[in-house]
Amino acid sequence: WKLPKGHDTGIKVKNSYGCLRQEKSLVPLIVSNPKHVTWYACGPTVYDKTHVGHASSYIRFDTLRRILTNYFGLTISMVMGVTNIDDKIIARANLLKKEFLSMANEYENQFKRDLLSLNILPPVAYGRVSDVLPQLMAFIHQLIEQRHAYVSESGNVWFNVDRFTECGRLVPVHDTWNESSNQEKLSARDFALWKAAKPGEPYWEAPWGNGRPGWHLECSTIASLYFGKQIDIHTGASDLEFPHHESEILQSEAFHCGDQWANYFLHSGLLNFGSTKMSKSLGNVIDVQHLVQKYSADILRYLCLSTSWHANFNYSEKFINQAKKDVKKLQKFLKKCQQYIQGNTEASNVDEVKAYQLLDHCKETVYQCMCDNFDTQGILAALQELCGSVDEMFGDEIIIQNWEPGSCVRSSTPFVHILTYVTETFSNLGFTNISAHGSMGNNESTQNNLIKFRTTIRDIALQSETTDADIKTQILKECDNLRGELSTMGYIVGDK
Repeated sequence: WKLPKGHDTGIKVKNSYGCLRQEKSLVPLIVSNPKHVTWYACGPTVYDKTHVGHASSYIRFDTLRRILTNYFGLTISMVMGVTNIDDKIIARANLLKKEFLSMANEYENQFKRDLLSLNILPPVAYGRVSDVLPQLMAFIHQLIEQRHAYVSESGNVWFNVDRFTECGRLVPVHDTWNESSNQEKLSARDFALWKAAKPGEPYWEAPWGNGRPGWHLECSTIASLYFGKQIDIHTGASDLEFPHHESEILQSEAFHCGDQWANYFLHSGLLNFGSTKMSKSLGNVIDVQHLVQKYSADILRYLCLSTSWHANFNYSEKFINQAKKDVKKLQKFLKKCQQYIQGNTEASNVDEVKAYQLLDHCKETVYQCMCDNFDTQGILAALQELCGSVDEMFGDEIIIQNWEPGSCVRSSTPFVHILTYVTETFSNLGFTNISAHGSMGNNESTQNNLIKFRTTIRDIALQSETTDADIKTQILKECDNLRGELSTMGYIVGDK
């Protein structure tokens, strides 16, 4: 790997490209043009619903993209590949007795809705495999002409790995390269560019026989179609590192007659259940919409950013409940901060000079974390530390019933800055509801909860057979329930 020429962002990043796994370290992130950063993202194979394991990778890369855009001023052109021609899609369509492209289109639309519900920025373009079949065939034809590929008697087209001397860009060359012992291949390491159709399978006509494209070729063709012979950033989950991305590199550099096709390969860690990755094939998946409805997109994003973007992490009720607790803690603090700014509360331990110092320290820490391999875990820790320290100043607030301007000497300015900074930072990271206003919900939901409360209290009071003691117990229970509902919307109700 060679350090690219161009604009140095000031960020050090973990780059998978060009180094053996045990030697990987942080390198400067340099883009060819800060006003036109090219980014290719491996997207979904659309044969089923999006699960949380998929979503975790897209959330993490969405956050990196937002940091580059919102804090480092880069203009990013992201293209995402969509695999809608694949063995898994065909097999599932046969199982469901559906036309495979129609079924793939349904799941692709669901995937896009899932991204929207998770507040993930869409790419500037989706590269759908079925839309680029002529370009795929042209790609294969050129590789054959260059003698980097060959056609077998059965009509399969294989990439000739042994013609390419520099293998192992992402992973060391070892026995795992011997994926198949197919006797028609010149080498066990060769991979398919074109798969000959079996009886009853869908196919497209090609000079070397009816069939369909290989998976690795699809991404190389789409990325080359949009960005040409070199791209700045290529992303995907770590389970794509080999063989998918390794194969992409070989065929793309052979096609373009160059090296370092992508300057940076970024691989996100996997979401695990215990020691096993979340996977459709293993049957341990959680549907995105199920989780969003049960918790929220913000809570899932917080969970994903609580560890390094390239590290594996575990999903469990314990961890997601901790994320929920942390998000609620932030919402509660921001509401208290707003109440203090508006003059609705007073606190005796407020130190405005210290508040400014805490804010400045947090800003510096957050920026350093961004430069240090997009350290989202450190960013969240710094923001929580700021909010926790300022919250200690507020302590047990005194609610001012009839506060008037000038009734006490106080300045809310540092807390306006703190509230603004924390709110804007979370918004810039892709959160939608971590703010004093956003956490309050809308007036309609508040109104509905209050109406429901009144109706329940009225019904209890009208029950003539109920004793006074029972009425008191039920009313107190309903009051507690309402307080809980208001708390989830950011309204903090305390008992005297």
